[in-house]
Amino acid sequence: GWIGCMGCVDVMKWVWKNCPMAWRGQYQGRETHPTIALEAIVDSRLYFWHAFFGVPGAQNDINFLDCSPLFTSLLEGSAPQVRYVVNDRMYKMGYYLADGIYPEWQILMKTISEPQSEKQKLYAKRQESRRKDMERGFGGVQNRFHITARPCKLLYTDTMEKIIIACIILHNMIIDDEWEDPELNQKYLKEKDGTNFKVDKIIRGTVQDSQLISKHIATVRQEYMSYEEHHRLKADL
Repeated sequence: GWIGCMGCVDVMKWVWKNCPMAWRGQYQGRETHPTIALEAIVDSRLYFWHAFFGVPGAQNDINFLDCSPLFTSLLEGSAPQVRYVVNDRMYKMGYYLADGIYPEWQILMKTISEPQSEKQKLYAKRQESRRKDMERGFGGVQNRFHITARPCKLLYTDTMEKIIIACIILHNMIIDDEWEDPELNQKYLKEKDGTNFKVDKIIRGTVQDSQLISKHIATVRQEYMSYEEHHRLKADL
């Protein structure tokens, strides 16, 4: 398995058939029709842990990552702490498996496009194999709810967002119902003593607090965007 892996991240685009003509330049990229992008995170069970919809399809995955609230809880200090050991080295930040277009950050583990050694070939094979869970997750939603696989005829993006989020919620309910170990989900939501999981949040107040928060955000961004830690973790994996 992938120690410290929190899931796979990728983007799916939903064709918007009735996009207004004045907006087509914003929503139409290399596709022949206007699209709206959905960013999601899926685990090995095809369970969706994150979904963000609404960015015009002309944007690429990197620009979409800048608009996404994916790292908001990490910046606010409300994300659960992750600690794991790989190759006798301690890491304090989990990571997502991503494709080649994403930046080389510690929190994003990419494949090796041209592996040379046997270890690199094995890493690329395992990473690409695990990352297929993302495509399987998108395919599962589209197979269960055909409205997401066909061009959308709605006029308002807010309505489209409600539909696709509702489909993902129903998909997750099906995954929970069909999963062989029903107690597995509870482990993510419980503390060691059995109580409900609680998250500490930063309290915003005075100017001094705002300055401390700004420094904290800059420090966290520097950590999860670290180029050196990305390659060190990739080598250890």
